[in-house]
Amino acid sequence: MLSSTNEDYLKAVYTEEQSNPDNLAKTVKLAEKLNVTPGSATVMLQHMAKEGYIEYYPRKGCCLTRKGKEIVVNILRKHRLIELFLQKIMHFDWSEVHEEAEKMEHCFSEKVINRLDEILGHPKTDPHGEIIPDNTKSPEEGIEQLNGHDFPLVKAEKGSVYTITRITNQDTVFLNYMKKSGLVPGASIQIMQYEPVIDFLSVQCAQNNKIFNLSLSAAGYIYIIRKS
Repeated sequence: MLSSTNEDYLKAVYTEEQSNPDNLAKTVKLAEKLNVTPGSATVMLQHMAKEGYIEYYPRKGCCLTRKGKEIVVNILRKHRLIELFLQKIMHFDWSEVHEEAEKMEHCFSEKVINRLDEILGHPKTDPHGEIIPDNTKSPEEGIEQLNGHDFPLVKAEKGSVYTITRITNQDTVFLNYMKKSGLVPGASIQIMQYEPVIDFLSVQCAQNNKIFNLSLSAAGYIYIIRKS
């Protein structure tokens, strides 16, 4: 069995892969994300490459292998089902569940997670709109399913109407602001103004008809699809 540290590394590799055009997770970025030194990260990545979980390219970065993808899909499925359980059954706020799920995801067996899935009615998304992968799919299909077909708000067009699909920033203050503003998964929004030169974007929320101003960095955490 992998340690919780190993699993955290693989999750970090997955996240960084998705944010880079070359689909490689950079060692320095991983070290920052995991709060370790670049040297420690390098040693761990080399070890995980020997175990077959990642492909490691010195001075370039790394990426998940099929074996690594299988672990990531499984651990994210656990994490997101636990988040939903904490919200729906234990009545935690959506801003609290991420940190708690981080502690619990490494301890729950597949049997327990599958039971949680049944109790919750086989949900498709977690409290933040993130996709809960289907455990019947292959690792490659699971990764594709995780990525979805939405895109960040910063790529939206002025005047167009969209539906929020997910919020990727798990910071408590940020999530509380999103909830208070009505900018939550399922909400319909229209882009009112978009000024990338001055790092500014404004949206109108259909639920309350209010206009909210966002920085482009904040908008990058809000994922959307065009409303049909």
